[in-house]
Amino acid sequence: MNRLNIILVITSVMCFFLVFKTSDEPLIISGEFFELAFRQFTLGNTILFNLCSGLLISIWFYFLVVFIPEAKRKNRIKKHFIMQYHQFRKQVVICILSACGESGDADLINSLIIPSKFKTYFDGKDKTDQNRWYVFMNNADEVIVKNILAEFIAFKEMISYLLNNIDIEDEELHTFLHNFNTITTILVNTRADDYDSMKGFSRYLRPIFAGYSWKTGSYDYDRFGNMFDRI
Repeated sequence: MNRLNIILVITSVMCFFLVFKTSDEPLIISGEFFELAFRQFTLGNTILFNLCSGLLISIWFYFLVVFIPEAKRKNRIKKHFIMQYHQFRKQVVICILSACGESGDADLINSLIIPSKFKTYFDGKDKTDQNRWYVFMNNADEVIVKNILAEFIAFKEMISYLLNNIDIEDEELHTFLHNFNTITTILVNTRADDYDSMKGFSRYLRPIFAGYSWKTGSYDYDRFGNMFDRI
C-alpha cells in the first residue's frame, strides 16, 4: 500500500469518527468516555456531517472500484512473473547442463536454480575431473548460446510487460529491471565462435545464476528473486 492509500485510510477513519460525532442520532453505547468523545461540536455539525459522509463514501468507492481490483491484477501479474522467472532459471540451467554433457533430473535442476548450489555444483569437477563451468564455456556452441539467449529474450519481454502494466514506485527495483533488459540487449550479440564475445557472455551469465556481484563478491541468496519479491 503506497503513501496515498495510507493517507486515505487514515482520513476515512477520521471521517468515520466525525460522522458519529456530528450525527443527531443518539449514542447506542453508554459511558462517560463515549459521551465525552462523541459529544457534538457547538457549531457546524450538519456541515461536517455532510462533508465527512461524502468523503467517506468517495474513499470507500475508490477502494472498492479502483484499489482492490488493481491490487488483484497486480498480484496476478506478479505471481505469473515470479513463475516465469523460475522457469527462466530452469531452462538456462538445462542448457548449461546439456553443454556439459549432463542431463540432470528434476531434483538436480530445481536445486541448481538456487545460486549457492549452482556455484558449488559448477565450481566442482565432472567425471573427467574438469571444472564444470569451464567445460560449459568450452562446449557452448552456437545452438546452446542461441537457446540461452532465447530464454533471456523471453524473460526480457516479461519484464517489459511488467513495467508497462504495473506502476513500480521502488526506484531501485525499477532501475534493476531496466538494467536486466539492458544486459539482455547486450547479450543478444553473443557469438559462440568469438572468444571475447563468450568472455563477456560468461561475465554476465555467471553472476546471475551463481550469485555474484563484481562490487560485493559472492552472496548465498537469490538477489534477483529477492528484488522481484519487492514488486
